[in-house]
Amino acid sequence: MPVPFVLFSSVSAGADTVLLTGDLGYEPQVIRHLPAGSLVDARTAVFHVANSSTLLPDADTPCDGEELPVNRYPIQIRDSENASLVGGLFAGEVPQKSAWLYTYCNSTGVLVRGSLGAVIEGLRMRRVWDAIRLTESSSGFVLRGSWVSEVRDDCIENDYLNGGLVEDMLFDGCFSGLSMRPPDGTVRSASGGAVVFSHVLMRMQSFLYKDDIEQGPPFKVDETVPQIEIHDSIIAMDDRNTVSQLRLKIGWGRIGKCSGNLLLWTADTPFPKKFARPPDCFRIVEGSEARALWQDARSNWIDCHPLIERFAEDQAPMPEACKTDGIDGQPAKSGL
Repeated sequence: MPVPFVLFSSVSAGADTVLLTGDLGYEPQVIRHLPAGSLVDARTAVFHVANSSTLLPDADTPCDGEELPVNRYPIQIRDSENASLVGGLFAGEVPQKSAWLYTYCNSTGVLVRGSLGAVIEGLRMRRVWDAIRLTESSSGFVLRGSWVSEVRDDCIENDYLNGGLVEDMLFDGCFSGLSMRPPDGTVRSASGGAVVFSHVLMRMQSFLYKDDIEQGPPFKVDETVPQIEIHDSIIAMDDRNTVSQLRLKIGWGRIGKCSGNLLLWTADTPFPKKFARPPDCFRIVEGSEARALWQDARSNWIDCHPLIERFAEDQAPMPEACKTDGIDGQPAKSGL
Protein backbone atom coordinates (compact mmCIF):
# COMPACT_ATOMS: atom_id res chain seq x y z
CA MET A 1 0.00 0.00 0.00
CA PRO A 2 1.35 3.48 -0.80
CA VAL A 3 2.16 5.62 2.21
CA PRO A 4 -0.48 8.34 2.53
CA PHE A 5 0.47 11.98 2.43
CA VAL A 6 0.62 13.31 5.96
CA LEU A 7 0.87 17.03 6.65
CA PHE A 8 2.07 16.89 10.24
CA SER A 9 1.81 20.62 10.83
CA SER A 10 -1.50 22.43 10.86
CA VAL A 11 -2.50 26.06 11.20
CA SER A 12 -3.62 27.24 14.61
CA ALA A 13 -6.68 29.41 15.08
CA GLY A 14 -5.84 33.01 14.26
CA ALA A 15 -2.64 32.02 12.46
CA ASP A 16 -1.57 32.57 8.87
CA THR A 17 -0.57 30.38 5.95
CA VAL A 18 2.28 31.65 3.78
CA LEU A 19 2.42 29.88 0.42
CA LEU A 20 5.74 29.76 -1.45
CA THR A 21 5.63 28.26 -4.93
CA GLY A 22 7.77 27.88 -8.03
CA ASP A 23 11.46 28.54 -8.60
CA LEU A 24 12.44 31.37 -6.25
CA GLY A 25 15.86 31.80 -7.83
CA TYR A 26 18.45 33.59 -5.73
CA GLU A 27 15.94 35.79 -3.91
CA PRO A 28 16.12 35.33 -0.10
CA GLN A 29 12.80 34.71 1.62
CA VAL A 30 12.61 36.34 5.06
CA ILE A 31 9.50 35.38 7.02
CA ARG A 32 8.97 37.58 10.10
CA HIS A 33 6.47 38.15 12.89
CA LEU A 34 3.93 35.50 11.95
CA PRO A 35 1.06 34.89 14.37
CA ALA A 36 1.71 31.91 16.65
CA GLY A 37 1.20 28.55 14.98
CA SER A 38 1.41 29.80 11.39
CA LEU A 39 2.39 27.61 8.46
CA VAL A 40 4.88 28.30 5.66
CA ASP A 41 3.90 25.86 2.91
CA ALA A 42 6.82 25.45 0.49
CA ARG A 43 5.97 22.02 -0.89
CA THR A 44 6.12 23.24 -4.48
CA ALA A 45 8.93 25.78 -4.03
CA VAL A 46 12.54 25.52 -5.24
CA PHE A 47 15.26 27.39 -3.35
CA HIS A 48 18.77 27.96 -4.69
CA VAL A 49 21.51 27.83 -2.04
CA ALA A 50 24.79 29.39 -3.16
CA ASN A 51 27.49 30.54 -0.77
CA SER A 52 30.33 31.02 -3.27
CA SER A 53 30.65 33.36 -6.20
CA THR A 54 33.50 31.14 -7.43
CA LEU A 55 33.08 27.63 -8.81
CA LEU A 56 36.28 26.36 -7.15
CA PRO A 57 37.41 28.82 -4.48
CA ASP A 58 41.04 28.82 -3.42
CA ALA A 59 43.62 31.22 -1.97
CA ASP A 60 43.61 33.32 -5.14
CA THR A 61 39.88 33.21 -5.93
CA PRO A 62 37.90 33.48 -2.68
CA CYS A 63 34.28 32.48 -2.25
CA ASP A 64 33.28 36.10 -1.56
CA GLY A 65 34.16 37.46 -4.99
CA GLU A 66 31.69 38.77 -7.56
CA GLU A 67 31.74 36.23 -10.38
CA LEU A 68 28.51 34.26 -9.70
CA PRO A 69 25.23 35.03 -7.91
CA VAL A 70 24.97 34.01 -4.26
CA ASN A 71 22.04 33.23 -2.00
CA ARG A 72 23.53 32.35 1.37
CA TYR A 73 20.31 32.37 3.38
CA PRO A 74 17.46 31.38 1.05
CA ILE A 75 14.82 31.19 3.78
CA GLN A 76 14.74 32.63 7.27
CA ILE A 77 12.03 32.14 9.88
CA ARG A 78 12.30 35.00 12.40
CA ASP A 79 10.32 35.95 15.50
CA SER A 80 7.46 33.56 14.73
CA GLU A 81 6.49 31.33 17.64
CA ASN A 82 5.46 27.75 16.79
CA ALA A 83 5.76 28.44 13.07
CA SER A 84 6.08 25.48 10.71
CA LEU A 85 8.01 25.25 7.45
CA VAL A 86 6.79 22.33 5.36
CA GLY A 87 8.44 21.15 2.16
CA GLY A 88 10.81 22.73 -0.28
CA LEU A 89 13.44 21.56 -2.74
CA PHE A 90 16.78 23.16 -1.79
CA ALA A 91 19.13 23.03 -4.76
CA GLY A 92 22.55 23.74 -3.33
CA GLU A 93 25.47 25.03 -5.37
CA VAL A 94 28.08 25.00 -2.62
CA PRO A 95 31.40 23.75 -4.06
CA GLN A 96 32.06 20.13 -3.18
CA LYS A 97 35.71 19.74 -4.26
CA SER A 98 37.40 22.86 -2.89
CA ALA A 99 39.13 23.05 0.50
CA TRP A 100 36.89 23.76 3.49
CA LEU A 101 38.83 26.87 4.49
CA TYR A 102 38.39 28.59 1.11
CA THR A 103 34.76 27.46 0.79
CA TYR A 104 33.81 28.95 4.15
CA CYS A 105 31.52 31.81 3.22
CA ASN A 106 28.92 31.41 5.94
CA SER A 107 25.57 30.07 4.76
CA THR A 108 22.68 27.78 5.63
CA GLY A 109 19.68 26.35 3.82
CA VAL A 110 17.18 27.19 6.58
CA LEU A 111 17.78 29.70 9.37
CA VAL A 112 15.54 29.93 12.46
CA ARG A 113 15.90 32.87 14.82
CA GLY A 114 13.76 33.98 17.76
CA SER A 115 11.12 31.36 17.00
CA LEU A 116 10.30 29.05 19.90
CA GLY A 117 8.80 25.72 18.89
CA ALA A 118 9.60 25.98 15.18
CA VAL A 119 8.84 22.89 13.11
CA ILE A 120 10.83 22.08 9.94
CA GLU A 121 9.62 19.06 7.95
CA GLY A 122 9.36 17.45 4.56
CA LEU A 123 12.44 19.13 2.97
CA ARG A 124 14.79 17.77 0.32
CA MET A 125 18.13 19.55 0.45
CA ARG A 126 21.59 18.91 -1.00
CA ARG A 127 25.01 20.55 -1.59
CA VAL A 128 24.74 23.22 1.06
CA TRP A 129 27.13 24.66 3.65
CA ASP A 130 25.09 24.19 6.83
CA ALA A 131 21.72 22.56 6.28
CA ILE A 132 19.58 23.87 9.17
CA ARG A 133 20.72 26.54 11.62
CA LEU A 134 18.95 27.27 14.90
CA THR A 135 20.01 30.51 16.50
CA GLU A 136 18.97 32.41 19.63
CA SER A 137 15.60 31.85 21.32
CA SER A 138 14.64 28.85 19.20
CA SER A 139 14.27 26.06 21.74
CA GLY A 140 11.53 23.48 21.42
CA PHE A 141 12.34 23.01 17.72
CA VAL A 142 11.29 19.92 15.77
CA LEU A 143 13.13 18.69 12.66
CA ARG A 144 11.51 15.69 11.02
CA GLY A 145 10.77 13.78 7.85
CA SER A 146 13.46 15.47 5.69
CA TRP A 147 16.22 14.22 3.37
CA VAL A 148 19.50 16.16 3.46
CA SER A 149 22.73 15.26 1.64
CA GLU A 150 26.20 16.51 0.62
CA VAL A 151 26.60 19.02 3.44
CA ARG A 152 30.01 20.72 3.49
CA ASP A 153 29.80 21.69 7.16
CA ASP A 154 27.07 20.99 9.76
CA CYS A 155 23.85 19.17 9.07
CA ILE A 156 22.45 20.95 12.15
CA GLU A 157 24.12 24.03 13.60
CA ASN A 158 22.74 24.61 17.09
CA ASP A 159 25.51 26.68 18.63
CA TYR A 160 22.96 28.60 20.72
CA LEU A 161 22.28 25.34 22.64
CA ASN A 162 18.55 25.12 21.99
CA GLY A 163 16.76 21.99 23.13
CA GLY A 164 14.58 20.17 20.63
CA LEU A 165 13.70 17.01 18.71
CA VAL A 166 15.36 15.58 15.58
CA GLU A 167 13.12 12.79 14.35
CA ASP A 168 12.82 10.57 11.28
CA MET A 169 15.58 12.34 9.32
CA LEU A 170 17.87 11.06 6.56
CA PHE A 171 21.20 12.89 6.71
CA ASP A 172 23.00 11.25 3.80
CA GLY A 173 26.42 12.90 3.94
CA CYS A 174 27.47 15.43 6.58
CA PHE A 175 30.97 16.75 7.18
CA SER A 176 29.81 17.28 10.78
CA GLY A 177 26.50 16.16 12.22
CA LEU A 178 25.12 18.19 15.12
CA SER A 179 27.13 21.25 16.15
CA MET A 180 26.64 22.63 19.66
CA ARG A 181 29.85 24.54 20.06
CA PRO A 182 29.65 28.27 20.81
CA PRO A 183 32.51 30.36 19.40
CA ASP A 184 35.67 30.48 21.49
CA GLY A 185 35.31 32.92 24.35
CA THR A 186 31.50 33.01 24.08
CA VAL A 187 29.42 31.85 27.05
CA ARG A 188 25.89 30.69 26.26
CA SER A 189 23.27 29.11 28.49
CA ALA A 190 21.34 26.08 27.31
CA SER A 191 17.63 26.55 26.77
CA GLY A 192 14.85 24.01 26.50
CA GLY A 193 16.59 20.85 27.68
CA ALA A 194 18.29 18.13 25.65
CA VAL A 195 18.52 17.63 21.92
CA VAL A 196 16.79 14.31 21.25
CA PHE A 197 17.54 12.16 18.19
CA SER A 198 14.92 9.53 17.36
CA HIS A 199 14.84 7.29 14.27
CA VAL A 200 17.60 9.28 12.58
CA LEU A 201 19.90 8.03 9.83
CA MET A 202 23.12 10.04 9.65
CA ARG A 203 26.10 9.24 7.43
CA MET A 204 29.30 11.20 7.85
CA GLN A 205 31.04 12.25 4.62
CA SER A 206 34.67 13.17 4.04
CA PHE A 207 35.64 16.34 2.19
CA LEU A 208 38.86 18.22 1.50
CA TYR A 209 39.42 19.99 4.82
CA LYS A 210 42.87 21.58 4.75
CA ASP A 211 45.39 19.47 2.92
CA ASP A 212 43.69 16.10 3.40
CA ILE A 213 40.36 14.41 2.85
CA GLU A 214 38.91 14.30 6.35
CA GLN A 215 35.68 13.76 8.20
CA GLY A 216 34.12 15.68 11.06
CA PRO A 217 32.47 14.10 14.11
CA PRO A 218 28.79 13.15 14.40
CA PHE A 219 28.52 15.46 17.42
CA LYS A 220 30.72 18.58 17.37
CA VAL A 221 30.26 19.75 20.94
CA ASP A 222 32.07 21.05 24.01
CA GLU A 223 32.13 19.33 27.37
CA THR A 224 29.80 21.93 28.92
CA VAL A 225 26.86 21.63 26.50
CA PRO A 226 23.60 19.85 27.39
CA GLN A 227 23.47 16.11 26.99
CA ILE A 228 22.21 14.52 23.82
CA GLU A 229 19.60 11.76 23.80
CA ILE A 230 19.62 9.29 20.93
CA HIS A 231 17.30 6.36 20.30
CA ASP A 232 16.71 3.87 17.47
CA SER A 233 19.14 5.68 15.19
CA ILE A 234 21.99 4.79 12.84
CA ILE A 235 25.28 6.66 12.44
CA ALA A 236 27.63 5.66 9.61
CA MET A 237 31.34 6.53 9.44
CA ASP A 238 34.15 5.39 7.16
CA ASP A 239 37.29 7.49 7.51
CA ARG A 240 40.29 7.08 9.80
CA ASN A 241 41.16 10.73 9.13
CA THR A 242 39.03 12.86 11.41
CA VAL A 243 39.39 16.56 12.02
CA SER A 244 39.73 15.87 15.75
CA GLN A 245 39.82 12.59 17.65
CA LEU A 246 39.31 14.60 20.83
CA ARG A 247 36.12 16.14 19.42
CA LEU A 248 34.86 12.65 18.57
CA LYS A 249 35.51 11.51 22.15
CA ILE A 250 33.82 14.55 23.69
CA GLY A 251 30.78 14.02 21.47
CA TRP A 252 30.30 10.43 22.56
CA GLY A 253 30.73 11.58 26.16
CA ARG A 254 27.83 14.04 25.94
CA ILE A 255 25.32 11.30 25.10
CA GLY A 256 23.00 10.70 28.03
CA LYS A 257 19.79 8.71 27.60
CA CYS A 258 20.37 6.34 24.75
CA SER A 259 18.97 3.07 23.38
CA GLY A 260 18.82 0.82 20.35
CA ASN A 261 21.41 2.47 18.08
CA LEU A 262 23.88 1.28 15.44
CA LEU A 263 27.31 2.66 14.55
CA LEU A 264 28.17 1.47 11.06
CA TRP A 265 31.88 1.55 10.25
CA THR A 266 31.59 1.13 6.49
CA ALA A 267 35.32 0.95 5.66
CA ASP A 268 36.97 -2.41 5.02
CA THR A 269 39.53 -1.74 7.76
CA PRO A 270 38.45 -2.33 11.40
CA PHE A 271 37.10 0.46 13.56
CA PRO A 272 40.31 2.25 14.67
CA LYS A 273 41.58 1.42 18.13
CA LYS A 274 42.71 5.03 18.48
CA PHE A 275 39.10 6.24 18.22
CA ALA A 276 36.94 6.61 21.30
CA ARG A 277 34.07 4.17 21.14
CA PRO A 278 30.45 5.22 21.44
CA PRO A 279 28.47 4.31 24.57
CA ASP A 280 27.11 0.80 25.01
CA CYS A 281 23.74 1.78 23.58
CA PHE A 282 25.42 1.54 20.15
CA ARG A 283 26.17 -1.76 18.47
CA ILE A 284 29.16 -1.44 16.13
CA VAL A 285 28.95 -3.18 12.75
CA GLU A 286 31.90 -3.12 10.34
CA GLY A 287 32.82 -3.61 6.70
CA SER A 288 30.53 -5.08 4.06
CA GLU A 289 27.80 -5.84 6.59
CA ALA A 290 27.80 -2.20 7.67
CA ARG A 291 27.61 -0.98 4.06
CA ALA A 292 24.69 -3.30 3.32
CA LEU A 293 22.84 -2.18 6.45
CA TRP A 294 23.27 1.47 5.55
CA GLN A 295 22.05 0.94 2.00
CA ASP A 296 19.03 -1.03 3.21
CA ALA A 297 18.14 1.57 5.85
CA ARG A 298 18.61 4.47 3.42
CA SER A 299 16.51 2.82 0.70
CA ASN A 300 13.80 1.95 3.19
CA TRP A 301 13.64 5.55 4.41
CA ILE A 302 13.20 6.73 0.81
CA ASP A 303 10.53 4.10 0.17
CA CYS A 304 8.65 5.22 3.28
CA HIS A 305 8.66 8.93 2.24
CA PRO A 306 7.37 8.92 -1.36
CA LEU A 307 5.82 12.38 -1.44
CA ILE A 308 8.88 14.45 -0.59
CA GLU A 309 9.98 16.46 -3.61
CA ARG A 310 13.24 15.15 -5.05
CA PHE A 311 15.86 15.83 -7.66
CA ALA A 312 15.65 14.04 -11.02
CA GLU A 313 18.67 11.87 -10.25
CA ASP A 314 17.50 10.92 -6.74
CA GLN A 315 16.58 7.34 -6.02
CA ALA A 316 12.91 6.79 -6.78
CA PRO A 317 10.75 5.50 -3.91
CA MET A 318 8.88 2.22 -3.94
CA PRO A 319 6.14 2.85 -1.36
CA GLU A 320 4.93 -0.74 -1.52
CA ALA A 321 8.38 -1.84 -0.25
CA CYS A 322 8.31 0.37 2.87
CA LYS A 323 9.11 -1.75 5.92
CA THR A 324 7.59 -0.03 8.94
CA ASP A 325 9.26 -2.58 11.20
CA GLY A 326 12.58 -1.16 10.05
CA ILE A 327 15.97 -2.59 9.17
CA ASP A 328 17.93 -4.79 11.56
CA GLY A 329 15.81 -3.84 14.54
CA GLN A 330 15.74 -0.11 13.76
CA PRO A 331 12.04 0.85 13.61
CA ALA A 332 11.10 2.99 10.63
CA LYS A 333 8.68 5.85 10.41
CA SER A 334 6.64 6.88 7.40
CA GLY A 335 5.26 10.23 6.51
CA LEU A 336 5.73 12.69 3.67
